[in-house]
Amino acid sequence: MRTHSATVQAPSAVGTPVIAVPEGADLDLDLRLEAVMEGVLISGSVHGEAVGECVRCLDEVTVDVDAPVQELFAYPERAEAEAAVGDDEAEDEASVLEGDLADIEPALRDSVVTALPFQPLCRPDCPGLCSECGARLADDPGHHHDQVDPRWSALQSMLESPSVSDETKES
Repeated sequence: MRTHSATVQAPSAVGTPVIAVPEGADLDLDLRLEAVMEGVLISGSVHGEAVGECVRCLDEVTVDVDAPVQELFAYPERAEAEAAVGDDEAEDEASVLEGDLADIEPALRDSVVTALPFQPLCRPDCPGLCSECGARLADDPGHHHDQVDPRWSALQSMLESPSVSDETKES
């Protein structure tokens, strides 16, 4: 068993379109590598900072990411033996060592993406934007629009029209 700590640059597309760890940002890895019967078990955690936008008001949001990582990398001989037996499910799921190297990028990507918030918010009580004009409701808490029932719009236009005489308005 060995422990390994490192700071690496984030690869591209670690996240969702709403929030992601920017490409090239620092990811701190604290890993533990253990030799087991099937291969090498890599477990530990990844720490970083994701940047995105609030789903309500579209302001920038930064979120600290702390995600657990665990992946088993099979020895090449073990993977070949399972493939010869015909265990297709194990073949699709297993990561295989390439010599003495393990590509942990897919495992890191999976861990970080699942740790990101599904709907990031700038603050828990963010009121968002006005659905009619797009004004930030946090800047103007009393913001509202006078709503006229569409069934009365014909009468409203008739009352506002200067060509309508007073006699017509009374009837």
